[in-house]
Amino acid sequence: MIVRKGVKCSCLLLFLSLASCDLMYNPRNLNKFYSDVELRHVRLRDGNGNIVWEIRRVAGNTDIYEVHFGEVPPGFVQVFPSAGRPRPLRDGERVLQLEVTKTTIMCSHGRASGADGFRQDVYETIPTTGTNAAWREAATRIENCTPERTP
Repeated sequence: MIVRKGVKCSCLLLFLSLASCDLMYNPRNLNKFYSDVELRHVRLRDGNGNIVWEIRRVAGNTDIYEVHFGEVPPGFVQVFPSAGRPRPLRDGERVLQLEVTKTTIMCSHGRASGADGFRQDVYETIPTTGTNAAWREAATRIENCTPERTP
């Protein structure tokens, strides 16, 4: 009897875990964070290294929970393109996404999911708090987030 209850409980926990994972992944988002983060910079490049879209925080310290391609959050400015919406992504095209938060620099390599979504394959990350020469070299490489360097 105890085993059966344990199995039922395990199945329920598995179902809830899978349901929460499904809710976190939305192919129409560039990113949906597990909690609000102090996002500072986002840049998308295509597989050739060309910038497709870039935004930077300029004011305020409102935390961000999710980022939608082409939508500029409050407190941010669009750096590229200088005006208008970015070109749509091509489903399956190679995309590199840089995200800089208060605590981390992350370069993600993945594929476009439809015209405005991103599916991460691999990533490279480093904390923003380093100071030595090796940290500066690694942080610069990761922040460049170019196709020549695949993690």
